[in-house]
Amino acid sequence: MEAFLILFLTGVFSLVAGVLIFRRDKRLFANCIYTTARVAEYYEYKQQKKYSMYTMAVEYVLANGEQIRASEQKGSSRKKYDLGDMIEIKYCVDKPDFFVVKGDYSRTIALIGMIIVGAGLMIFSFFLL
Repeated sequence: MEAFLILFLTGVFSLVAGVLIFRRDKRLFANCIYTTARVAEYYEYKQQKKYSMYTMAVEYVLANGEQIRASEQKGSSRKKYDLGDMIEIKYCVDKPDFFVVKGDYSRTIALIGMIIVGAGLMIFSFFLL
């Protein structure tokens, strides 16, 4: 019974969080603007003193002419672009420091995976009863 509750509640949390974040992203990017950004910097984070994770910071100009510098919402185990590279991004009009690289669907795939894993855990937990 205890294993059932742990798996079921973990599944519920994963499913609900995935759905809520997925819906938020869809709402934010329903009204977005495409532009060109310059890769300005990479922030490096060490994990367990062995692995490095990198978060990219880019600079771009908003539709109103304001220049902005924003960090990517996710990290990567490698630097995808060189410093100074010009890349296509889309940013949210309501939250202009929230952007994604055009054609990068890794965030959406991760959220869908979260939803599927959550549903799977919930279903699997019933086999433990």
